[in-house]
Amino acid sequence: MLVLDGDTWKAIDLIAEAGVPVVLGPTLLYVERDPITGKEIETFVPKVFADKKVRFALQSVNSTTQSLWYQAATCVGYGIDRKQALDSVTRTAADILHLGDRVGSLENGKTATSSC
Repeated sequence: MLVLDGDTWKAIDLIAEAGVPVVLGPTLLYVERDPITGKEIETFVPKVFADKKVRFALQSVNSTTQSLWYQAATCVGYGIDRKQALDSVTRTAADILHLGDRVGSLENGKTATSSC
């Protein structure tokens, strides 16, 4: 597993080739300025990973604009499949942490569905 932030998405081909899942930083939109034209270039980082079929999880900083539900909704807004966006904050995140057999989805026998 890799934990990434900033412009590390530029190494997507190497990451995809390695076949490792990633945890993306809370800043989903990377903005840089073209050194020649001065034009601002925006890259939606989760879409880069989704397009290359690299499994990714999202992380949050707070419970408002960078909360997990907001992060997932933003992914959908930028064209990522709804299921993949939801999985990035539930199932995939749990699997990356090797906790998928206990948490990450609502299934019998998992912690979230245990009877009290």
